[in-house]
Amino acid sequence: MSGPASPTRGAAGGRSTGFRVGPRQIVAAVLVVLAIVFIAQNRDPASIDLFTLNVTAPLWIVLAAMVLVGLVIGLVLGRRRARR
Repeated sequence: MSGPASPTRGAAGGRSTGFRVGPRQIVAAVLVVLAIVFIAQNRDPASIDLFTLNVTAPLWIVLAAMVLVGLVIGLVLGRRRARR
């Protein structure tokens, strides 16, 4: 005698939630890969002028820093939107 249909069970016998990759995750992964490739291919020295400050650093460091700045800005703005 069988009981009512049960949800899919995982290997350990618990419920399997499964991980679904959505379009946002795919776009994010593609952008991360493109950013890494772009940074890796631009390793020449770069001179950065900000007001009176002049810094020379490898371009990949500058690009990586700008990616991090963009990430922080996106996180801050994303949290503001989530609170509304």
